[in-house]
Amino acid sequence: MLSNQSFEINNMININKKNGESLLTENIIFVILNIVFLVILVVFLYIKMDSPAVFEEKYAKELALMIDAAKPGMLIYFDIDESNGDEAWFKYHFSEAVKIQDNLITVKLREKGGYSYSFFSKNAVSEVDSKGRVAILVR
Repeated sequence: MLSNQSFEINNMININKKNGESLLTENIIFVILNIVFLVILVVFLYIKMDSPAVFEEKYAKELALMIDAAKPGMLIYFDIDESNGDEAWFKYHFSEAVKIQDNLITVKLREKGGYSYSFFSKNAVSEVDSKGRVAILVR
């Protein structure tokens, strides 16, 4: 009887050791996977911070806000830093960098892509050719 109880106690201790070891292993794997995920997330954000897509969105929203705040007859000049996009493409396609159609402004700093944003102004708006700057006339 006594040996039977000691056998059961030893089995319970061994089972608890195995459960404890597997629990520790699972926690270590969980922590490692979380660290890997966070590293990948930080690397992704770091790469995207200087992406032309971010600057397209920024410039489109800034121009839309300026157009909304402009009075009729105002001429808006806006410098676009070409180093934020594909320089070779931007150099030969500067006239395509900013397009306004109806109440939608589109900024394009690279060959593929672009960002469009709408503005609320009821005034007529048009692009004006300018060397090195975007010029927008609000009528």
